[in-house]
Amino acid sequence: MMQSVKGALEDADVALLIVDVNDNWEDCDAIFSALKLRVPAVLVLNKIDRAGQERIQGAKDFFLKNRIVKNW
Repeated sequence: MMQSVKGALEDADVALLIVDVNDNWEDCDAIFSALKLRVPAVLVLNKIDRAGQERIQGAKDFFLKNRIVKNW
């Protein structure tokens, strides 16, 4: 399955990365890093209605710190 994802990303102009805000961010980071993206990425935090503001801000800080996304 990951090979299919990598193949599709070769022709992509942008990558859409969706993360459940309540998931383990380190695991998500490892998966995203393995993709070795060469295109800009948009990260979507999903299920924020089921998380508190601290958890949401923590996810934002984590992914900004780990250079997955840029703060626009």
